[in-house]
Amino acid sequence: MPSSLRTYLRDIKKSILRIKREVDPKTQLGDLVSQSDRPLLFENIKGHPDWKICDLLVKTRETQSAVPLPVVGILTAVSQARPRS
Repeated sequence: MPSSLRTYLRDIKKSILRIKREVDPKTQLGDLVSQSDRPLLFENIKGHPDWKICDLLVKTRETQSAVPLPVVGILTAVSQARPRS
């Protein structure tokens, strides 16, 4: 069972589509995500050389089954981790 995002990404490695081309997060990323049916890992973000962005990590039953928390637990964890303004 994964204990971190890195562990989870390793566990679903075969499912992830890695995008190595430069992607503009303002004009391209959302469109590419909307076209995908599997998890994505963008490795070359325009204007952010040290960033990687992952999306659609729990879209399929296969990737959902690798998550160590029930959906309610995920929502609670995300809401607690979200920075407050």
